[in-house]
Amino acid sequence: MESTNSPKCMKIKHSHTFAYIFHSSKRDLLVNGHFEQLVPLEDQNKYAWSVKQDEKQIIGFFRKLAKPNDTLDRYLSLSNLDQNADYIINQKNKVSGRVLTNFGLREPYKFNASNGDTAQVTGDFQSYLFEIEKE
Repeated sequence: MESTNSPKCMKIKHSHTFAYIFHSSKRDLLVNGHFEQLVPLEDQNKYAWSVKQDEKQIIGFFRKLAKPNDTLDRYLSLSNLDQNADYIINQKNKVSGRVLTNFGLREPYKFNASNGDTAQVTGDFQSYLFEIEKE
C-alpha cells in the first residue's frame, strides 16, 4: 500500500488542489462564457476550444499524438477580438488584437530535444491553457 505522503500521492493532491482553485477563480467565465470551437473536428489529433466573456478568454489546446519533426509555425485563429486593443497572454506577453485576429495565437511550443527550458508541451496526450485578458 502506497503512503499518502509519497511523491506520487503528493503530486495527485497538488493537481486536484490546483484544479479546484483554478475552476473556483474562473467559475463565472467557465459557466457563463461563450464557447467556441477553434479547430475543426476533422483533424482528429488536436482540439482547441475557447471560452470568452467580456474582457477575458481562456483557450484550451489539446493534442493526442505528437508528430516527429512537426512544423513550429501553427496558429489558432481567433475571432471577436478588438483589433485596436492590446491583450495580455498568460499574464506576461502583450500582443495586439490586430495580430491575434489576423495572424492568430501560436500553438504551444513543442519539445524538440533542444528547447527543454521553453517547451510548453512534450510528448503525447498533452494540453495547454492560454489565458487572454484585454488590457
